[in-house]
Amino acid sequence: MTIEEKAAELKYIKNNLEISIRLSKALQNIYRDEYLKNALLLKGGTAIQFYLEEVKRLFFDLDMDFILSLEKKAKFQTHLIENMRKQGYEQISPKSRFSYSLDSYFFPYYLENGNLNYLKLDVNYSLNPHLYSLTKRKIKNDYFELEQIISLVNLEELIGMKLASLQESGQIKDVFDIYQILNSDLNLNIKKVQSAYIFYMVLANCQKLIEKTDKITSLTNHDMKAKLYPLIQKKTNPNLELMKKEVLSYVKECSILTLAQKDFINTFQEGHYHPEYLFSDESELENAKKNPIANWKMKVKAIKK
Repeated sequence: MTIEEKAAELKYIKNNLEISIRLSKALQNIYRDEYLKNALLLKGGTAIQFYLEEVKRLFFDLDMDFILSLEKKAKFQTHLIENMRKQGYEQISPKSRFSYSLDSYFFPYYLENGNLNYLKLDVNYSLNPHLYSLTKRKIKNDYFELEQIISLVNLEELIGMKLASLQESGQIKDVFDIYQILNSDLNLNIKKVQSAYIFYMVLANCQKLIEKTDKITSLTNHDMKAKLYPLIQKKTNPNLELMKKEVLSYVKECSILTLAQKDFINTFQEGHYHPEYLFSDESELENAKKNPIANWKMKVKAIKK
């Protein structure tokens, strides 16, 4: 079946579907590589789509975390570029950016209509280890030409990250993603989601936004038309007010803080890191203690004192 035929059957915009299929193929080839499959975790909205039984929206990038030691970063970078070269992406665009904590790759290619586009792949080096154990899922989707075991960030941690992102930036696609998870058969451990939500809000220095909801309530039908409709099936007609209502309810539930959780936020701002106020599980606590961003922020606060 051609991309045009798939787009007609699935009711997606053809070019946008083509972009997502390319990303799916790239992801499959990455996880068929014996070295790379043990080096990366998929996160973000794309990962959420692969937790669901059916993909609910298209995706335009791959957002991944590096999970090996930083000493292996250079080897990994060389291996990833070689893997992409074998896939036919022989050039790296000057748009690409590389830093200590994040690599943003832009691999140029041409869509079927002849327009230049870029396969976007972000690799974050600052979230290792993760709070919770990774998840491996067998993903099979004929339309997206994907059949592979993929390593994903744990769902509760992923939703905690998404809630933090939503509170900070107010993206309609984040509301849509969280709504789809809340209305799926997936069971979320709200205590784990809440701990991850607080943790990532504090790391982003957004703790004052934890109980605020204006970024969600201010979303409009214009946001839907401009930023969500290009990603979903044309036959889909999501109810914005219903999505906002359910996601707001969940955010409010996650924002009811215990004294220990409040102490975590307050002491972190004072320059003292106490992850034991958030995590009681031994392995989760050890992972949180090793978080490089949290420890770096403590060093910065100590210097400023």
